[in-house]
Amino acid sequence: TKSFIKNEFKSYTIDQASINLLDEYCLGDITKISNECHKLKNYKISDKKITKEDIEDLVVKKLGDSKELTFAFSRSLALKDKKEALKKYKELLSYDIEPLSIIGLLASQIRIIYQVKLLERRNLRDKEIANFLGEKSDYRITKTRELTRYYSEEELLNLMQKLSEIDIKIKTNDIDGNSLIELFILNI
Repeated sequence: TKSFIKNEFKSYTIDQASINLLDEYCLGDITKISNECHKLKNYKISDKKITKEDIEDLVVKKLGDSKELTFAFSRSLALKDKKEALKKYKELLSYDIEPLSIIGLLASQIRIIYQVKLLERRNLRDKEIANFLGEKSDYRITKTRELTRYYSEEELLNLMQKLSEIDIKIKTNDIDGNSLIELFILNI
């Protein structure tokens, strides 16, 4: 797809970062890439220079699979990458996912990190941990193990407590769940 984009703009100036961004925004969909290239060429016909800003301003980002986005969100949060987590959270909102569902997702992710962290002390292999936790595959355990080093057990317990408090506030008060989740992300 990147060579296709390069070829589409052969009489224009475009850098590699802009090509990558256009490909990312179109999720590799060649039909969408072609349409967006034509739009960008018409927009920049006078100076024939395509920039990242042009792509950000004109190209409508294609939404991908919500499961992939959910995993990317959880991972960026687990890695304590607040900026990326907020970006992924905003993308999740475009799927009309309720704040309570996102809280459940986060609690589930933090809980599994906590459980794996505890079981790592027993020197168990991924498959053994997966069996112990009732996971069908050890893939999730392998991926979760990559994240356990970023948190102490106490931090994980505190995060679960905070999510529980947010859950209760949303259910018992007329409070905007999205702002509470954003604050949670910023304070992680």
